[in-house]
Amino acid sequence: MSGLVALSVSIGVLGAVATYLALGPLAGFLLIWAAFIGWGTFFSTGGDTAALKKTISCNVFGVVCAWVMAMLVLATPLSGLGTAGVAIAVGLTVLGLCLAAHISALDAIPASVFGYAATAGYLLQTPGALDADALTGASFGNALILVSVSMIVGALFGLASGKLAGVLTGSKKYSGGCEHIHTYSDSDPIDNHTCHCSVCKGVTGQDTTHVVFFNHNDLVVDHLDQLKRQPFNANNPDGPLELCTCSTCGTPIMLDDKENRIRVIVPNLMGYNTESLPATYHAFYDPSTGDSKPADGRPVYEGLRPDFVWPKSG
Repeated sequence: MSGLVALSVSIGVLGAVATYLALGPLAGFLLIWAAFIGWGTFFSTGGDTAALKKTISCNVFGVVCAWVMAMLVLATPLSGLGTAGVAIAVGLTVLGLCLAAHISALDAIPASVFGYAATAGYLLQTPGALDADALTGASFGNALILVSVSMIVGALFGLASGKLAGVLTGSKKYSGGCEHIHTYSDSDPIDNHTCHCSVCKGVTGQDTTHVVFFNHNDLVVDHLDQLKRQPFNANNPDGPLELCTCSTCGTPIMLDDKENRIRVIVPNLMGYNTESLPATYHAFYDPSTGDSKPADGRPVYEGLRPDFVWPKSG
């Protein structure tokens, strides 16, 4: 089954389940349309575990901003300004929503807007919802609670639909390669960093390179006989790492270790989903190059992370 068909079947089946729950046993506790917005947000932000966190944080933040907008309209002097007061409340809260993107957990502005719009729509269309008592109550009559829960449930359904699609296609946890040679692993990597070394810069042509180490036996390669091998470091041709490319199309497939300790992928060049393998630190940063020290909050080292232990040779 192709990936598109598998995902279509998965979303169709789970969409029916979600609809039954929202219109049946969970009526009043789950808005199906808000759940579908959360579901769609999950896939639009990457469709993986990191996307789930981003979807929930931004969707709910948007809900909170819309709730604050409603309270400004109802419980401050803006209420006496009519349409102008509503416009000011919207302007202030949307400004805050966008500025909050300076915070990494809230930097998916469209996802926050989805939460804001869903809440505003619910408040405008639902009798009694735009009321101070309803908006301050600790019940599902409060849009802050109802819309937030609905969008979170939708995001969780999104994650479940992606997992189910993976089962239907028999897909692996991590996979890449080209149309001729495929690589995959069901095991997590042993190291994942952004590399600043001159060798990676020379080979990839990138200022920095996202590098992922797997235990040698954890990264499976089909059609090994179709790999073209060359030294990774031209200045050290007898070094342990070989750059392996497809002999048919030339696509870089992986770095292989002659000592059988590791196999290495560069996600953005070797067919992998970069968002599913986020780098956790900066490696081989050399201040003498004059490059600015990374300031994204991740640790910065002049080599590999201090606690990294090389696997034994195979």
